[in-house]
Amino acid sequence: MKDQQLQLVRKIPSLPQEVLCNLFPWLNIVRDRVIKPRLKATPGIQVVRFAKTASCAPMARALFVVSLICATSALRATHFLGGDIGHQCLGGGLYAITLHLYRDCAGATVGALQTVNAQSACGTMSVPLNQTSFQQVTPPCALGNNACNGGQFPGTEEYVFTGTVQLPGTCSMWTLSWEACCRNNAITNLQNPGTLSLHVESEIHQANTVCNTSVGFSADPAPYVCAGQPVHYNMGAFDADGDSLAFAFVAAEQGASTPVPYLPPATSGVPITGMTLDAVTGQISF
Repeated sequence: MKDQQLQLVRKIPSLPQEVLCNLFPWLNIVRDRVIKPRLKATPGIQVVRFAKTASCAPMARALFVVSLICATSALRATHFLGGDIGHQCLGGGLYAITLHLYRDCAGATVGALQTVNAQSACGTMSVPLNQTSFQQVTPPCALGNNACNGGQFPGTEEYVFTGTVQLPGTCSMWTLSWEACCRNNAITNLQNPGTLSLHVESEIHQANTVCNTSVGFSADPAPYVCAGQPVHYNMGAFDADGDSLAFAFVAAEQGASTPVPYLPPATSGVPITGMTLDAVTGQISF
C-alpha cells in the first residue's frame, strides 16, 4: 500500500503576525495580515509536507514546502504577501512545477517570468517559469474600492507561474526554492522584518521510483481577518496520491535552512498568541 510506503507529514511554518480586517482565511497554511483602513500584509507561513522519512520544510514524498513570502528582490519592495511551490510528477523524471505568488496591489508589479532553483548532490539548475494566469483574491468586503482597482482599501492578486524540469534519476532528492527580499516593516512579531528575505521551498523525492505529486490546497488564501474576532481557518490540503497528511508549525525562513528571528513572545510554534493547529485536520484557530 502506498500509505505504508510513504509517511507524509505536512508542516506549516508559522508566519509573521499582523492585525487584519475582513476574513477569508488562508495559509496554505495561515497567513495573517494586517488591516486597519489599509492593509499592511506580510509574510509568511511556510507549509511543509514530508514523505517517506525525508523531512524538511516542504514535502517529501516529493517533499513540498510552502512558505508565505512577502517582497521582491532587487527593489527591496514589499508587495509579495506569500507564495508556494508545487509539483506534479509526469513520469520519467519529468516534473511540472507551479509557483503561486500573492501580491499586495499597493506595491510594485510582478514580472511575467520567475525562476525557481533546483538543487541536489547532482548539481544546481535554474527552472524558468512563465506566468499563466492571475486573478484578484480580495475579500468581498473590499472587492470594489480596493488598491487593485485604484481604491483605498487593501487588495490582493494571485499570480500563477508554470514550467517543467527534467531531473536526473541519479539523485533521489531535489530541493526547489524561490526567494525574494524583503519582508514588510509592518510585521510585529519578527525582529527587523524589513531586513529579512522571504523563502519558499519544496523538495522532490524520487526514491524507489515512486512518482509523487505535491499536496494541493482547495481554499483560497485569506489575507485579511477581522481584528478582535475569533478566526478558524483550514487550507483544505489534499493529496492526489492518497497519502496521509499530518500538520505542524515550523519556523518561517529567510533563506535555505535559515529561520527568521521571532520577536518574543512570538515563536515559530506559536507565532500569534493563542494560535493553535489541529495536527489531524489542519484547522488553525486563534
